[in-house]
Amino acid sequence: YVSALGVSVSPVADSAFAADLYVDKNVAPTPTITDMDFNGRWEGFYVGVNAGLISHQPDFDGFLPSGADEPYSWPNQSGLANGGLFGGQIGYNWQFDHWVIGAEADIGFSTADNVDNFDLEYIWRQRSAIDAFGTARIRAGYDFDNRALIYLTGGLAFGDVNNAIQGRTGFGGDPYSWSRAEGWKFGYAVGGGAEVAINDRWSVKGEGLYYDLGEEDHVSDYDDGGDTYAWGSRVESRGFVGRVGLNYRF
Repeated sequence: YVSALGVSVSPVADSAFAADLYVDKNVAPTPTITDMDFNGRWEGFYVGVNAGLISHQPDFDGFLPSGADEPYSWPNQSGLANGGLFGGQIGYNWQFDHWVIGAEADIGFSTADNVDNFDLEYIWRQRSAIDAFGTARIRAGYDFDNRALIYLTGGLAFGDVNNAIQGRTGFGGDPYSWSRAEGWKFGYAVGGGAEVAINDRWSVKGEGLYYDLGEEDHVSDYDDGGDTYAWGSRVESRGFVGRVGLNYRF
């Protein structure tokens, strides 16, 4: 037909054009990665890797043992060893609306190892080291925008420590006492972190932990041919961990 303006419009073309403009409101649009709803997507098993820094600080608190002719104790000393921490983790999450509760276990290799020498009447050599560190923790958090999870965490901590203090009559002399805490020690860890979903499978996280691996008493005796001397030390192992990680959810 011919319009009032004198322009000819084909009825067939007009119908095709109207069909192109029609949108079926009953068909939901396909979600994109940026607007995907992550409610419930935190739930399930995941595995991952992590890397960060560990600051290990054993405290050597001297005390006077009983049963010695001449008890002796050095002043309290604190060692400090900083290094890298590299490992992996596995866990499981449950999600209730925006609340997420989970359990996670991790273990890593540590490079934190330090030796200090100091002179306090006698010459002492102190080593502070942790060769491995791991945890088994509960995580509880809130999914703020269906993509970012903020959480608190706490539970068991364990580490392979090598904390020792050694006295000697000179840098070249023979050692006459060790006070040490060596091997696997167990305690607790508490902290918090944040995890952000990249897509429905991958996420990145960052977290910080404070740990305390308990204390151990050690007493060494020394007989100079007459009197017996005794050295006592209570060694407490604690420190901080800061790390980032990458998780894959199944």
